[in-house]
Amino acid sequence: MNLKSLPFGGDFLFMKIFYVILIALLFGNCSNNNQEQVAQLSKQLDSTRVLIDSLIKMQTKEESEILAEPQAGMINSNKKEERERLVAEKGILQERKEIPVRKVEKPTPLPIQAASEPKEYYYKGSKQLSLQIIGEERRSKDFILFDPWGKETYRFEQRIESYSITVDLVEWHPNGALSKAVVHTNPGASMYWYTAEYSFGINNEPLWMVSTQHPERTVALETDNTFYWDPKTKSWKKQEVSKEQPVHQD
Repeated sequence: MNLKSLPFGGDFLFMKIFYVILIALLFGNCSNNNQEQVAQLSKQLDSTRVLIDSLIKMQTKEESEILAEPQAGMINSNKKEERERLVAEKGILQERKEIPVRKVEKPTPLPIQAASEPKEYYYKGSKQLSLQIIGEERRSKDFILFDPWGKETYRFEQRIESYSITVDLVEWHPNGALSKAVVHTNPGASMYWYTAEYSFGINNEPLWMVSTQHPERTVALETDNTFYWDPKTKSWKKQEVSKEQPVHQD
């Protein structure tokens, strides 16, 4: 029951005044009656008082519930916000967990280039080696020359690094010995590069070596670029240019 629907609109003060007036009227009407009527009226007053007390308690309970509703709503709202915050944080953590971890692969070491099979040249009509090429296919090679009796006579080294030395086999003797080879040398950090032309005898013995710088220098400066092979020291010696002495005339 909602007390606001009663005639006194739930106002406790008005109810008390109404109760006092009711008692006064009842006793006023009963002043000339007998004792039995007074007892009956007293019972009716007690019932009315109990009813009023019940109504007051109901009104108090309703007001308490009305006051509690906003607080409960606030608590529920706070709980809802807390749940949403936890769900959002959980979603972020889930996304972080699902981010794939990129594995850092170790660099694969480059394979060491194996030495190629030796390349061999023989003297004509013989099983004796004239020249043998050993080493890697591109970066490092050795060119080894032998005489007809198997003795090493000379060796070229080919290297391709930060600098480069390359060997070209140009001409051969009819018997299978090397006749001419050209070596190209590029120092790398230089404005010049060099070529050297080597000549050999019929037994692969070195004879002459002519070195040329590029870009080429003047002819006057090129007179000291010829070398001969000294078999005793097994090294190249610069060829001396003899100067003609003036003839004294009487």
